[in-house]
Amino acid sequence: MTEGFTPGGRRRRSLAPEEEALMSPPFIGVTLREVAAGFHRESGEGLPVPLAFVAVPLVLTAFTRDHLPNRRNSSLAAWVQEHARLRLTFATSAHALVPAVRRGLIFGINKSLLDLEGAGLRARRLRRGSKERTEANTEEVRVILGKALFVGRWFVHAGSPDTVMTLLGVRP
Repeated sequence: MTEGFTPGGRRRRSLAPEEEALMSPPFIGVTLREVAAGFHRESGEGLPVPLAFVAVPLVLTAFTRDHLPNRRNSSLAAWVQEHARLRLTFATSAHALVPAVRRGLIFGINKSLLDLEGAGLRARRLRRGSKERTEANTEEVRVILGKALFVGRWFVHAGSPDTVMTLLGVRP
């Protein structure tokens, strides 16, 4: 992150270009599509909207992403207990990302990556040759999208949205 100054002389923090790309509405929309696809694959249902605001910080934040379990039936409660440091910082990260997730959600719905059905999000099938279907261009992007698919599947086994959010230290 770099710092700059506003016209009034106050410090302004700006994101590095790589961070800015990861926080862009298109990337977050694609990430949410993967989370919703994983949730649907595992449950046959749409991803509860509140979980979108938890999934994105889990996969975009390197510390949490790197420490996610490998098995979808791993206990979220046990994972949080093993990674107590995560719970201390997760609420702050999740809160800071709410505007970006909201923009990504809107982008995803407007660009037909996601459908909003009741209180759930469903991943739309992408047409062959669609821009959104292009291959991930960096290893980090591939990892994030793979973890997003995993988190969607994992959330099916983690309990209700209220339970997931409580375990992670955020308010529904």
